[in-house]
Amino acid sequence: MVYDSKDGRYIAARDPTGIKPLYYAKKDNLLYVSSEIKGLSKLDINEIKFVPPGYILTKEGEKRYFSIQPADTPQ
Repeated sequence: MVYDSKDGRYIAARDPTGIKPLYYAKKDNLLYVSSEIKGLSKLDINEIKFVPPGYILTKEGEKRYFSIQPADTPQ
């Protein structure tokens, strides 16, 4: 995750293949990010969200940055 303290912008990216999960939650105008759900469950947060593989998370929401296309089937 990268955070710019001057204007409050941030970006967190999930790997494109989905090997490592990325969870996030907001509470009291703060963003919490973790690769394990148990890291957020101790914070008494009502809603924990999941970033899909190949997506980034910014103030504007989730946005796809990468997509794996299936290989052609050999004949």
